[in-house]
Amino acid sequence: MLAIKNRSRGRIKIEAALSGIRPLHEFLEEFAARAGWDRAAVDRLLLAAEEAALFMIEKSKAASKGKPGPIRVSAREQGPAIVLELVSGPGAENIETLVDKLEGEQGVVEEAGLRILRSLVRAVRHLQFHQGDVLQITVESKPLN
Repeated sequence: MLAIKNRSRGRIKIEAALSGIRPLHEFLEEFAARAGWDRAAVDRLLLAAEEAALFMIEKSKAASKGKPGPIRVSAREQGPAIVLELVSGPGAENIETLVDKLEGEQGVVEEAGLRILRSLVRAVRHLQFHQGDVLQITVESKPLN
């Protein structure tokens, strides 16, 4: 299992496979607990993160020739929300550089998985780059109405 964690910085690498979901959940449970989120908010975060991870796993497998590389996940608090950034693909070593491209971009929210996410999160941004993807979601601590 590939689960390299640096929780003080809010980052984890997960396998681009279903086996990566469990370490992602564990990482986010701890992150949300440190942020003081209640159970309902944590459950929304986990559901949104799982949908996002499944989307990225599918995209990563489709883009790779053979075994896909890891998915890099970064989490940060932004007011009453947690912003998750998922990055896949070769050359995706520097998440900050890739995520910077998201600033001011609307991204593409066409695929079914991303449309499902829209009902769980405040914002979804998807950026495709050469042989990889960046997906950024913003999950509020309070339910969306």
